[in-house]
Amino acid sequence: MAQWQYQIKEPKLESTVGLDEQLQKVLREYGNGGWELVQVLTPKDSAKCQLIFKTEKPLDPAHG
Repeated sequence: MAQWQYQIKEPKLESTVGLDEQLQKVLREYGNGGWELVQVLTPKDSAKCQLIFKTEKPLDPAHG
């Protein structure tokens, strides 16, 4: 059975640069590293967002 590890990324977005381009850069970076975006959290009254990624944990040879 697969086991997962998670990572939360809160990108620092610049208002002077296109938001789409900045988010695409983060998504490409994590996607190329084997991470899958599973959730975006946007707290009320905040311009910030948190991106939650997951990837499968490597199998432990001692227990595989």
